[in-house]
Amino acid sequence: MKPESNYKLFASWESGLLLDEMLWANVKANQNLLKLCPTERTVQFIWKDGIHYVFFGQEYLYNLSKWCSEKENDIEFFRKYLLKFKDTAELVKKKIDNFTRVTASQLSDEELAGAISKTRLLINDITPFDQLGMIAEPICTEKLLKIIDKSKIGQVTMPPWQSTTMKEELAVISTSLEIINNETKTTQVTPGQIRTKYREELKKLTSEYGFIPVFLFNQNWDEDHYALEISEKIKEGKEKLEQRKSQLNNFEQNTREKTATELNGINSNLPEIIQIFSFTRNEAELVLSYGQCKLQPFYKEICKRLHITVKQLRMYAESELYSAVVQRKANEAMLNERLANGAGMHTNATTGELMEAKEIKTALANIEKTEMKLPMLCACAGKAKGKVRIVRNAEDVKAFQQGEVLVSLWTCVDFLPAMKKAAAFITEGGGITCHAAVIARELGTPCIIGYKDATKTFKNGDEVEVDTEKLKAEKK
Repeated sequence: MKPESNYKLFASWESGLLLDEMLWANVKANQNLLKLCPTERTVQFIWKDGIHYVFFGQEYLYNLSKWCSEKENDIEFFRKYLLKFKDTAELVKKKIDNFTRVTASQLSDEELAGAISKTRLLINDITPFDQLGMIAEPICTEKLLKIIDKSKIGQVTMPPWQSTTMKEELAVISTSLEIINNETKTTQVTPGQIRTKYREELKKLTSEYGFIPVFLFNQNWDEDHYALEISEKIKEGKEKLEQRKSQLNNFEQNTREKTATELNGINSNLPEIIQIFSFTRNEAELVLSYGQCKLQPFYKEICKRLHITVKQLRMYAESELYSAVVQRKANEAMLNERLANGAGMHTNATTGELMEAKEIKTALANIEKTEMKLPMLCACAGKAKGKVRIVRNAEDVKAFQQGEVLVSLWTCVDFLPAMKKAAAFITEGGGITCHAAVIARELGTPCIIGYKDATKTFKNGDEVEVDTEKLKAEKK
């Protein structure tokens, strides 16, 4: 495969390693994306020094922009796209359940490799719904900003459908209220008491929503997590919880009414298109979390058989991993070299090739020249004060304290435990459909996206005041 010479840096973030990113950008994912949007994607992705970089071919971005313009007046296409996503998501989760029902330790090497390959191919069926929204949304947002005030962008693009994360919050609040009523309206119930008396409720929450924060290789929410969260929720008091429950139950109607008010007199399909992109993007990532959660025992079994760490495992390309499992032989020297010096791939809908060290060096040396500029936006209006916590990985999520200001390159569902505690979000990555923007609006947390060099401007412990409508975050 001859890589395209002109690439644009679309985004960069922490966490994803080579094996992780292939779920979005391998040949199968590109083929599935081509079915949704008939313009072939060329993508170059690189991991180095803890940062993942995604580049798209300029010709692809140009063709995608043309496609968006052509489809802008065909709102029925996007409504059908939404229905197709919902059907695909339901089917993929059912098939994943079937493929991962077996016990990993009882499988032969060939069966273990096959189960992982089949499940990852299923995840490839859903990731294009995340990708199309991510890549096309900035094109649509740029057009929308020409006809609507920047301050309204967050509200008019808010998806008017209850998300999985909102359903999870509603389930936690409902369980908390049930316990308050059973415990004679007390606000002091310990996690231990909840584990002892409400184990079935905890099991139900874990079974239905425990997969949410896995995404890459984070830990799922277990019964201890929910016992602690419910104990903290109960301290908020019955009145506050009932108010939030009412907000969640009336979310869809209220969102539609607020959006209609803001759009009064504006005739454009772009807000609804971006709403659909936003919803499908973030729900697709949760289906990916579901698949990754189901695959965890299989990945752990591979590490055990090959005598490697999870981090080493994640530096394999998919075809290499299959061979390593079947032959029961790991190439630790290669994996360690990639961890030390980086790795990357060129892919399209036909082929995928690992990048050479020289190509990686050249691509990263030209970032300033190739980086796409996304606008700084207020994703959710509000003001907040707090200490900064830079969040890059699972350890930072665990260390996050209530009321801190979350600062990161981007966020993903792995960050949700910290996001629920945050006073505000500030992310370098932009796009009104990005994870931080969506969760901010669901939780009502003030949020600025597209804040250039935020992770360099602020450091842990900085006292800041955030005013998202003015797009300011000032150290105090």
